[in-house]
Amino acid sequence: MKVNQATIARFEDGTAWPRRPEEVLMAYANELGMDVRLLWLHGFVLWIENEPVLDQKGQAEIQAALKRVAPPEGAE
Repeated sequence: MKVNQATIARFEDGTAWPRRPEEVLMAYANELGMDVRLLWLHGFVLWIENEPVLDQKGQAEIQAALKRVAPPEGAE
């Protein structure tokens, strides 16, 4: 990926968003050997957990949806 280290550092510390975030996430997913959709999901979960912007009903709906996509116990 042709991005300078300062750009990556700003993305990782949350001070800037890359022009092509899908390319950054694809690079991370490739490096980690994981499906990029799971990386997006993990990022979304962290965002909801750390910066909840929904009311309690909305948060409950998100938690219910996440349970539907979570792997069964012991599958990881």
